Amino acid sequence: MLTPNKILISLFCAALFLAGCESTGKSGNYPVAGETQEQRAERLAQAGDYAGAAYLYERIAEERSGDRRTRDLLTAADYYLLANDLYSARRIMQSLDGIDSGRFPLYPVLRADLLLRNGNTSAALLALGQPPGGRDEYLTYRYYATLARIQMQADNSRSALDTMLQLDGAIQADNWRLANQRAIIALLAGLQVSDRQQLMIDNDPVVAGWAILADILNHSMSLSDRNTRLASWKTSFPSHPALRQLYEADMTGAAGSVGDIAVLLPTSGVYAKASNAIRQGIEMTRGMLPPERQPALTYIDSTNISPALSQAQNADLIIGPLTKEAVETVIAGGGSGKTMITLNQVSDYSPGGILQFGLSTAAEGAMIADKAWQDGLRSAAIIYPDAGWGTRYFQGFRDRWESLGGYIAGSISYDQNEKDFSSLMKSLMQNGGDFVFIVAKPVSARQIRQQVGFHGSAGTPVYASSTAYDRRLYGVQDRDFNNVKVPVLRWTVPGQSVPGVPDWESFKATGNFDPGLAKFYALGIDALLVAVNNEALANGGSVTGATGDLRVDINGIIHPAMLWLHYQDGTPVPLYY
Repeated sequence: MLTPNKILISLFCAALFLAGCESTGKSGNYPVAGETQEQRAERLAQAGDYAGAAYLYERIAEERSGDRRTRDLLTAADYYLLANDLYSARRIMQSLDGIDSGRFPLYPVLRADLLLRNGNTSAALLALGQPPGGRDEYLTYRYYATLARIQMQADNSRSALDTMLQLDGAIQADNWRLANQRAIIALLAGLQVSDRQQLMIDNDPVVAGWAILADILNHSMSLSDRNTRLASWKTSFPSHPALRQLYEADMTGAAGSVGDIAVLLPTSGVYAKASNAIRQGIEMTRGMLPPERQPALTYIDSTNISPALSQAQNADLIIGPLTKEAVETVIAGGGSGKTMITLNQVSDYSPGGILQFGLSTAAEGAMIADKAWQDGLRSAAIIYPDAGWGTRYFQGFRDRWESLGGYIAGSISYDQNEKDFSSLMKSLMQNGGDFVFIVAKPVSARQIRQQVGFHGSAGTPVYASSTAYDRRLYGVQDRDFNNVKVPVLRWTVPGQSVPGVPDWESFKATGNFDPGLAKFYALGIDALLVAVNNEALANGGSVTGATGDLRVDINGIIHPAMLWLHYQDGTPVPLYY
């Protein structure tokens, strides 16, 4: 049996999202003169605001009755699933329980999707049932995409591959075909080498062609090697169904030419090491672009931001500055008239031309609140270190949690030198709470997790900050951290490599790699990816980078969707919904 890499589920889900969100050039949660509510909802969905689209379809359904109301509610549930809001999707599906699946064939597909996202693979397959009839391409795509995810979750990647190949021949729309084909490449690229090589000599030329193409795009030794192998592949498989955009987009990195980039980083002081890591991330990412797409880079010392901005005036685009104070100066000045990608976020709104990009602890705390809410939890118990970084996690979580309507049952802080968490956790757990949010570094996080089971229940849901993740323990049993969900930078997880993004091992090979600066290497990687994909992001698209899937909201804030890990039986397993 082929051994699947769990990234496959993630990329297939991402492919499903991308298939439905090709930009129309309009974005934002604001009305456009003359458009109907349905048109506004679809525009929001095309811009990636699935939650906003779902909300509008619920409101539309309130004004309707009969079959139209049911279809609008199913559309709302579908968009809530794409937004990862399982609570709202479940609420709508429960209200539609018992409807005729023959008349509403999307219903069993969404029911199966919801069951799968809750970890019930067998029930999901049973609920999915037989393929839908008719010529609805979206329904066909949604059905087979869900079936493939079920098969991958059941560790049956060969069946998933067959399903995706069947889907490729069943749909005509290029956007859905391209999304499905990207998932095929991801599946094949993630297989063990021996399994992929076996498929590369398969008797079916279509299967062999796919396996060879996946190997070329993801496992070539260099850009030159990939170009040579790809030219040979085109000659050997002239009639292969792979769309040209699949490998042509990969060869260019989907990047436009941005000309000259000025990079503003402090060269001395407390940020010097972080600056060096960011610079290394930028340069290694640039080296993976085709020569004609590689921007010219000029590094400018931003210790004093005013003269640094003056020196950057001849650049086409600016990356930086890094420090909070420098970014605040830039924001207060209203921008320089050029596109600027800051390396820190200091506000929720950016003046025109400025994109704020930062991996702040407060933003991560808010993201964890969103995840717990989507999982159906409503009251939280929180433990965090009595330090600036711990307080920022707590504040970010608290502000978002309370804005969602959540309740904080209890919170407690601890000294970073604390070794015994028994009394602290006993006090915290007495206050109740649906779940515990742990803000800690790896050793302390595991000690606290043990106390949750001792003073509460082994089944109590636990969420942890990314600081609790230890890459060195990935793939081994870590029973002290069982049943914990934690967001991590995709780049730090083995097996999660993405075309066009330098991986962890390539940084280690340089000989001067510091794992403690991982987030700054990732920040440099993604800053350049945002720069060279700026036009696509401005039009509502997304880019997969080292931190996660990147998108830009209407306020000029770059949001990285980090990868979630769920420790099951002591082993971290990626979550994709």
